[in-house]
Amino acid sequence: MKILFGGSFDPIHIGHINLICKVIEKYKPKKFIIVPAYQSIGKRTHAFDCEFRLKLILKALSHLPVEIKKYIEISDYELKQRRPVFTYETVLHLKPNVLLVGADINYTRWKFFYEIIDNYINQIIVFPRYSNFISPRQRKEIIVDNQLLNFSSSEIRNKLYLKESIESLVPTAIRYDIENYFLSNGI
Repeated sequence: MKILFGGSFDPIHIGHINLICKVIEKYKPKKFIIVPAYQSIGKRTHAFDCEFRLKLILKALSHLPVEIKKYIEISDYELKQRRPVFTYETVLHLKPNVLLVGADINYTRWKFFYEIIDNYINQIIVFPRYSNFISPRQRKEIIVDNQLLNFSSSEIRNKLYLKESIESLVPTAIRYDIENYFLSNGI
């Protein structure tokens, strides 16, 4: 099993990390591939540039136990494209057979979704957001029991704009990097 988990990670936070750990512990995949987007299809800009987001991901995950880290691969495929990349392109390049997506994403509207699902993806693992109950939308979908992602990266950015603490939302290892970047870039 090769699991693909893509996203903006703008910034990565404790919810992402808890989810990664939970999915790895439950499924023990051959690979768990994390793919930060250069530029998300649905977003005009990111608060943090792609190189900085990659640095945060690497630093945040470096503190995980070896039993978890041994499954993780960070792919810079989308970053190297220097443009928004459709999921189907990433799937064709990295060849995962499982997608990990949030319930707040309507992935059935992705470009070439049914071709990807019919030809390349065996399973879609969906994690609830904000403790909402969800039921499968697609025959290959399974729901992860996850109440660990009850906030978002946008909430963290809002706290930064308001000069509120993000201490409980991001790993300690990257908190000061995030705060300093925000301050030094006048965001």
